[in-house]
Amino acid sequence: MLGKLIKHEWKAIWKFLLAMIIFNLAITLVGVLGLLFSPDMTASDPPPIYIIFIIAYVSTYFLGMAAVFFGSLIYLGSRFYRSMYGAEGYLTHTLPATPLQLITAKTIVATLMLIINGLLLCLSGCALAVSLAASLGETIPWNAMMVALTDPSFTGGTPIIVYIILYLVMLLIGLITSILMIYASASLGQLFNKHRVLGSVGIYFGLSMAMQITMTVLMIASVSIMVNLDGYNQSSDNFLSTFIQSTIATALYGFVFFIITYAITKKKLNLE
Repeated sequence: MLGKLIKHEWKAIWKFLLAMIIFNLAITLVGVLGLLFSPDMTASDPPPIYIIFIIAYVSTYFLGMAAVFFGSLIYLGSRFYRSMYGAEGYLTHTLPATPLQLITAKTIVATLMLIINGLLLCLSGCALAVSLAASLGETIPWNAMMVALTDPSFTGGTPIIVYIILYLVMLLIGLITSILMIYASASLGQLFNKHRVLGSVGIYFGLSMAMQITMTVLMIASVSIMVNLDGYNQSSDNFLSTFIQSTIATALYGFVFFIITYAITKKKLNLE
């Protein structure tokens, strides 16, 4: 049943995902063409209109990428609320599926959607970097970068590739936790008799603030303990330890959000 739920959820979101992909490709294409066919950027006095264009494009690019990410989160939250607690919820909860299967299927599809958007963002950044280097008459030192990834001397201990792998793991856990926080907020919000959407939004900001405060306190406490034990010298091992602790804390938050969503869906369902 889980496979069928995933397939159904994917059919429901693929059009929105396609729109995000087209938007990403369009803004990337504009940037690449603008850089490749730009005036000589190595000149000491480039045309003012070109400087204005670069500033405007960079601003638009980052705003566009932010819009893709936050727009995706808003869409996923809206989709979850409508299909679980809105008018569609009556049909959803007549399916021969458990709340665990419903939440898991939606989380898997939402995570895949955000991963695809993230990969496109990385490819977009690489394309712009290559285009910028070409416009400057330079080449990106790929060989040197590959050597740096595995050479521990660059960080004084742990190779950069280890940090990259851990960062990707933390990013994945962070994406899942962000999705589950939206689900938990929608689940708590549907308990209200009135103004459910507004209540869900307020709960989301409250949970987000609580999470950020807790993570900050944990990080400060972790650094303080390191200082008291052997001195905090900003070595790679200390950074690695803090990194792992933050990842574990984020995963625990995700687990709590999942339990909240599951418990309310199973025992406190209040459809419109």
